[in-house]
Amino acid sequence: MILQRTLYIRYAVFSLAFLGLAGGYLMVPSDDEVAFLNFKDKNFKNALARYEAQYEAGSRSPSMIGPLCDLYLQYGMVDKAIKVLEENLYQLPNELEVRYRLSTYYRYAQRPADYQRNLEAISRLVPSKELLRELAQIYNYNEEYDLQVLALQRIIAEFHPDHEDYINLAYLFASQKRFDEVYQVVEQLIDNRFQEMESGEVEFALSIMLDLGRADQALDFALQVIQGKKGHYLERISLLFRNRGALPLAYRLLQPYETQEKLPEGILLALVSIQIAQGMQDKAYERMSRNFKAGTLPAGLTQTYLELLLDRDDGPRVKEFVQYGNLSVLTEGHLLRLAKRMMQLRLYPEALALKARLSKTYLAEQWLVGAVLEVVGQGPNAAAASLAVDRNGNLEDWRKIFLARVYHELAFGPQAKGQLERVTSLADVRFLDMVEVIEMYITYGLSAQASRLIDQEKHRVAGKELVFQLPILYAWMLNQAALGQTDSIRATVKGLENPPLDLYRQLYFAGVRFSRRPLALEAAQWFAKAQPSEEANGYLANGLLLNQDYPAALVLLQRLYGKNKAEWLEPYAETLYALGRKEEWRQIWLNEAKHPGVTQQRRQEIAFIFLDKSYKTEAEEIFLSQAQNEGPQSSAVEQLLFLWGLRPAPEKIDWLVARLNKAEPKDQVGWYRRLIQVGQGERLVEAVEKGQHQDNKPLMDLYLEYLQGQPNRAKFFEKLSLAVAEETDLERLKKLANMAGNQPLAEKAFKKLLVLMPTDKESIAQLGITAYNQGRFTDAEGYFNEAIAQGLVDAKVYFYLGQLLNRKEDPRGKELSLEALAILKVSAKNDMESKLIMAQIYWDQKQREKTIGIYKELIASHPLEISLKANLANLLLEVGKIDEAEELIGAH
Repeated sequence: MILQRTLYIRYAVFSLAFLGLAGGYLMVPSDDEVAFLNFKDKNFKNALARYEAQYEAGSRSPSMIGPLCDLYLQYGMVDKAIKVLEENLYQLPNELEVRYRLSTYYRYAQRPADYQRNLEAISRLVPSKELLRELAQIYNYNEEYDLQVLALQRIIAEFHPDHEDYINLAYLFASQKRFDEVYQVVEQLIDNRFQEMESGEVEFALSIMLDLGRADQALDFALQVIQGKKGHYLERISLLFRNRGALPLAYRLLQPYETQEKLPEGILLALVSIQIAQGMQDKAYERMSRNFKAGTLPAGLTQTYLELLLDRDDGPRVKEFVQYGNLSVLTEGHLLRLAKRMMQLRLYPEALALKARLSKTYLAEQWLVGAVLEVVGQGPNAAAASLAVDRNGNLEDWRKIFLARVYHELAFGPQAKGQLERVTSLADVRFLDMVEVIEMYITYGLSAQASRLIDQEKHRVAGKELVFQLPILYAWMLNQAALGQTDSIRATVKGLENPPLDLYRQLYFAGVRFSRRPLALEAAQWFAKAQPSEEANGYLANGLLLNQDYPAALVLLQRLYGKNKAEWLEPYAETLYALGRKEEWRQIWLNEAKHPGVTQQRRQEIAFIFLDKSYKTEAEEIFLSQAQNEGPQSSAVEQLLFLWGLRPAPEKIDWLVARLNKAEPKDQVGWYRRLIQVGQGERLVEAVEKGQHQDNKPLMDLYLEYLQGQPNRAKFFEKLSLAVAEETDLERLKKLANMAGNQPLAEKAFKKLLVLMPTDKESIAQLGITAYNQGRFTDAEGYFNEAIAQGLVDAKVYFYLGQLLNRKEDPRGKELSLEALAILKVSAKNDMESKLIMAQIYWDQKQREKTIGIYKELIASHPLEISLKANLANLLLEVGKIDEAEELIGAH
């Protein structure tokens, strides 16, 4: 177009000059002038014909070529215009102007190759940044990358490049894996266009540095960016480093912020993420704990904090989380795992507190969460929740398995077993591992069912990579070991190609767990062959000990003991003992007990080791050295008295008396109790009756307890009556009243209590129990009703009142008995009185087997209680189990 305008102006000037010179006389125009006049008057057809005729006649003047090309364009004959210009390119006075016009024509004609070649020619004549950029784009499109590199390099070398020029060249080198050259360009970019670099380009530069192993340069550049650019570069770069496996670099960036308590959310998230990735879970946990306590823990870290919390035995912080944690960001899985942890930590009330924080809508949608929390918390609706779960036939298998775990932890064996029996697949054991699940099946005698389920899983994962099969294989090995099917385990393991080392480890533990001793030793041998190590030697030594191969075990144990005395002392010593080298065994334990770094607890353990092998002198020496500085309730003193027997030698009695005489008043009770234990109770009676210890109320109570156990009960009631009359302290008065048992003095004491504290519902209840035991049933009923009216909720009171009402055939009696039973179930009390009450209630409800079961449990735990056996024999006779009753009586 520039050429066209230039020619047009020239034509116009020429015309004016010609008219001026003519001076007004007429002159005949030439062909060239006629063509131009036709062109000017837009008579294009005639003009084109005349210009073509002139061109064919050999005319090559600019004044003719320019309009001719324009006319070709006017009629869409671009190729003809191009041909004219190409034929006369070097004859025309301005090559550059012609090439510019050719560039336009090549575009119109869609001739990219000619367009590229023409631009290259122009770039040789008048190179420019814009022209070279366009050429670089064309080279890229045509995949002529070497030419693109040259074009970009010329821009950077010869002009003032933009930051995109550097980036384009760097990306191009990167695509060709010319990373050293990429790094050189990146360095130039940082030096010349740092402030223009965008976040993606920063990350690209850092990635290149990391790929080339230039960690120090990457760290320096990262610090330059963080300090010199606005934006959240610290978080982004640290996460980039983490994702690229440069964790130490990421940590070095964030380490200065560890001591700062108030951090922006993004930096805190990055810091915690890097700490965890670096294996610094404890640091991350403590940091998040502080934020949680301060109320500044971001919602995005709530799940992370909880997951670390669940891995720890940190009851206080679990309680804090239950009370203040952001529950809105937790999934059902998080809440179920939290419930499981609370159960393991015995935080039963907290389970109910957590349930109370969940909305009714949530509990309706995730009803299992509510049911589990109710069961774990043993709340008032626990039985109903458990029953609802048991009756729900649409539970997914993973939920049944999880519920089984909950029941198992709470010692609800029948419910746990019931859930496991309903499981149809182990494909999803969510929140548990497969071995843990199979352990439950084995515990409840369901190994056969476990075998069927494991076979299903083996079939499901058959053909997959070994990593997917291993959890099933470990569970299978454990179950087979429980069943004693060790040959099948050996055959399977031997058939595996390059099994992982952990497989042998798991097999060893399975063998130990179920006393499959040869299998445990074989697993240890396979492990040692696969990877000789101290760990392998440990397994081998233990395997040899299990199989009683003491000489071979001693060879390994001597080496292990030499390297780690603390870990291997006991098996080494026990092996010496088994080989008859008892003096060496004795000396090892004596040296251990005398070691200055050994704790008192460890010394006591050593004393028990001596006792176990009947080395009483050595055990007594240890206990005596401990007891010298401990109080009367210490286990060391307890063990001394056990060794001394019921009638110790005089010097042993003297030792106890000496400790009593040196004791503080608060410890005198304990030492007197120890003297009573060895038949020296009269020393207390003598001291009290001489007027000593009168102000020591706990000691005076011990004096009364001692008298209570003596044949002459009159003296006891005399002293007790005086004490009741003088006492004004409510707690001690209750204690004295309970000492009186069912005697009238008890009623006198409790009535005195009510005078001092009329609303003491526990005292009213005790008056009722006393009256009940004395056969004053009307008085007892009155006291029980009054205690309940004042708000007392007590299983014993409900039971006794229920018994009284049952005598009168009052239907409220049965209701009270059932309430008493419910309270005892939830409280999980295991004392004898509570168990006997439950047994009686079951008997009244015609649940004979449950009653008999409770008595059998009590007899097992209290074998010397003859009355329990007598009562059970009577019950067996009543239900017609005569042979069993006779066997019980005969055994007694």
